[in-house]
Parts: sequence; structure tokens; C-alpha cells
Amino acid sequence: MNIPKLVIDTNVIVSALKSKQGTSHALFRLIGKGKLKCNISVPLVLEYEKVLLDPSLEIPFTKEEIEKILNFLCANSKHHKIYFLWRPYLKDEKDDMVLELAVSSNSDYIITFNKKDFVGVEKFGISILGRNTKGNFRKDGRNMMNSISIRLPDSLHKAAIELAKKEHISINQFISTAVAEKISALMTEDYLMKRAQNAPTREEFDKLLEKVPDVEPEEYDKL
Repeated sequence: MNIPKLVIDTNVIVSALKSKQGTSHALFRLIGKGKLKCNISVPLVLEYEKVLLDPSLEIPFTKEEIEKILNFLCANSKHHKIYFLWRPYLKDEKDDMVLELAVSSNSDYIITFNKKDFVGVEKFGISILGRNTKGNFRKDGRNMMNSISIRLPDSLHKAAIELAKKEHISINQFISTAVAEKISALMTEDYLMKRAQNAPTREEFDKLLEKVPDVEPEEYDKL
């Protein structure tokens, strides 16, 4: 029996922790049971944590509990060091981060509620599972971005603009990809291993998930 290999998009994890009745929660409970193989990278786990800790999403878990949940995910997933060796393919750098991991891990599926953002990834031999959300994507964590002001030497700034133009992407996407690559290189897999070593037991994980509200999920997450 072939066990499916997959990458879980952030919005799916958000939904899994907001309703026990949705498809995402049912999927999340399969982690660590030998039914599927999850793939993760340092940038993606950092993204998970950032979004899940956003108070505006009203996820009913403390910071400590969210850390335990992510530690369990790290302990029951395959870790990948991402080098971003191929050019950005999608419009959103966060989606490229998910696709890059899926390609590097030879995953069968990307699980997401934003299928339209991954149009064309079939050329990499990857299938997209999930539905499309409607309306405000902010509530499922997809469009969370921070703004920073940075100073670059004129030579680097000019080179970045020229390369971004050559690849038909925005300068923001080019810089974001470069930062994600550097973070992955510096933090390496030690970060994920340390998290995995602090993972709760299966029993503790299942007990944590009992805190998920037993409410009707969003339309796109219904079974």
C-alpha cells in the first residue's frame, strides 16, 4: 500500500484547530498514524507558528499549546532543507514556499483551501486537494504579511530589480524568496529536530485536540 506524501498549507491547519467537524480536522488527526506522510521545512513551520499565534484568528489554544501541536507535527513529519534552486512559479511567495517543498519532497499532494493559487502545478506531478475559500482570506491566515523597510547598497538594489524583472516577478517576491532561503540555510534541520524532541505523546496530542470547538466548519471545510 502506497502511503500518500503531502504538504499541508497553513489555512488547512487553521481550520483544523477551529472546528472538529471539518475535513481538515479529520485529516489532522491522521498525523502520526501511518496513514499519510507529511513533509515540512523550516520556513513553513515558522509560517504555521506565526499564523496560529495571531489573536485575530481566535484559535482556542494558548501559545504553549500551539507549540506542542507544532512539535508533534515536527516529530511525525519528514524534514526537508530547501534551497530554492528553481525560479518562482506562482504569484504569491508564500505559495511558492509550499510548492518548493512539495517538489523537493516529491509529494503527491498539496492540501489547501486556495486551489486557484496553485493553478498549473500539475506540471510538477503534484495534485491539489481541497476547496476554494470565498470572501475574506484574512480569517484563514493566507494574506498575513508584515512590512519592513530595508537599506540596500545601490549595486544590490539594481541587481535585485533586474533579476526580478527578468524572472517576471515583483521585487517583494524576489527578496522574500531570498530571505526564506537564507533562513532555511541558517536554521537548518536542527530547528525541526529540537522541536520534534519536545513533542507531546500521542495521548497528549489527542487530548489537546479535544479543545477544538465542536462547531460547524466553514463551507469549504465541510465533509
